[in-house]
Amino acid sequence: MLNIPQTGMVKAAIYNLKGQLVYSLNNGILNEGDHSFVWHGVDQQGAPQGNGIYLLKVKSESGSSIRKLTLMK
Repeated sequence: MLNIPQTGMVKAAIYNLKGQLVYSLNNGILNEGDHSFVWHGVDQQGAPQGNGIYLLKVKSESGSSIRKLTLMK
């Protein structure tokens, strides 16, 4: 769950540990408040990704954050 403090441009994406973009969750305007996203463990082309650690990077006008995710199938 992400809490966006003010309406504005938000980019949320999943990256692997090499820093490569795996999947883009959002790249546009979100209203302030709580938002949730679902990642089904695939890349942008729909190819399944392997078990492991991934990073969720969120960047908005009010700041940025990184969260560690673990994918286990």
